[in-house]
Amino acid sequence: MTASSRVVAAIDFGTYGTGFAWALRNDPDKTIYYNEDWSGTTYPKNLSALLLDAAGNVVEWGYDARRRWQSADRVSDELTYHEHFKMDLQPAGPSVAPGITAANPDAAHLATLCLGKIYTTALQHITGHAMVRPDEISWRLTVPAIWRDRERQLMRTAAEQAGFPPGRLELVIEPEAAAQHCWDHPAFAGIATPGNRFVVVDAGSGTVDITSYRVQGTVENPQLAELSRATGGKLGASYVDGQFLGPMLQSRLGMEDSWRLTADGAVRVKLLEEWERAKRDFDPQRAGPLHINLPPQILKALYTTDEPVRLRLAQAQGGVDGAIVLQPAEAKALFDHAIDPMVELVRQHLRSIGAGPVPYLLLVGGFSESRYLQQRFREAFSSSVAEVLVAPQPAVAVMFGAVKAGLRPSIASRVSRFTYGV
Repeated sequence: MTASSRVVAAIDFGTYGTGFAWALRNDPDKTIYYNEDWSGTTYPKNLSALLLDAAGNVVEWGYDARRRWQSADRVSDELTYHEHFKMDLQPAGPSVAPGITAANPDAAHLATLCLGKIYTTALQHITGHAMVRPDEISWRLTVPAIWRDRERQLMRTAAEQAGFPPGRLELVIEPEAAAQHCWDHPAFAGIATPGNRFVVVDAGSGTVDITSYRVQGTVENPQLAELSRATGGKLGASYVDGQFLGPMLQSRLGMEDSWRLTADGAVRVKLLEEWERAKRDFDPQRAGPLHINLPPQILKALYTTDEPVRLRLAQAQGGVDGAIVLQPAEAKALFDHAIDPMVELVRQHLRSIGAGPVPYLLLVGGFSESRYLQQRFREAFSSSVAEVLVAPQPAVAVMFGAVKAGLRPSIASRVSRFTYGV
């Protein structure tokens, strides 16, 4: 199926961002190309966001959707803004409904629309740069390891409805792809040693995937053997965002006032943008508080009609009333809301794989870029693993690894999710 393709392309559809990467099969250097200019940003993924009109048509997607939603014409145009819909493909608990359906019926449709946009963008980019025909491209779409067959089928169906050619589309398990990305990096050469065991923690925006492997095969052709079933859950950076928009904001503005001042969806999105900037810069080793600028709409209300709220905010922050100010301990507490259960899940997973050395714990995914998360994991597992490693460019480790897996297929054996017994 993919052996005759001239290009291997990978799509990483995430809760926060979606991106693509590709490489030529006959390139001796196996250079991986990707787009890192999304509407003026330098992040390797576009925002997984859609702006729809009243008829359900896509008006904008990605960062452009967020910017348009913040503009003044969104009300007159009857537009609706959607993000984080990938999380709604997976139900919170076991599904008892027959058939293949999403936890939120709208999520599968939104996923199809978003995949359609990334497919069109990637196809134009690849054919324009590599001078190949569309039928000479094979596609790989990444999926979380904790997803069951039903969620994977939902993703495949959404991708095919979005335009991906069924005969040239493969699903790739995200932590397996991340491992292949790291193997080629000189700093991680030891991971690929036959006989080694290692754990991959894929910490994204909406989910955390925890998988463990033993390396088989040879140094030249390493292969993965799963040690235990993948574990994880709906945890990630977006849950830190929820703590900021919820309890933290309420502690500064008051419960009723925080919801009233952020009731406008565009205001909430703008506030999240400011929080995202501060969150990326948070370094537990650096003294000093985080400043999250308040959107103009909130500032206007505080300085015109909400004097008591402004005074309460200033009193809680040493006189500062134009921003949310978080002391390092407060910022850590927000992160701990997601990191504490993640650490416990990894502990449980380490117990599940039995006795024996685990030289490496490998952190991948966008949330793994957090220096505080890295510090917490190194402290928590200093006696359990020899070394906690952070993947090179953790936000693109899965995307790049999926391309490498297509260029150099390796065999991975997995633990069966179901067994027959007598």
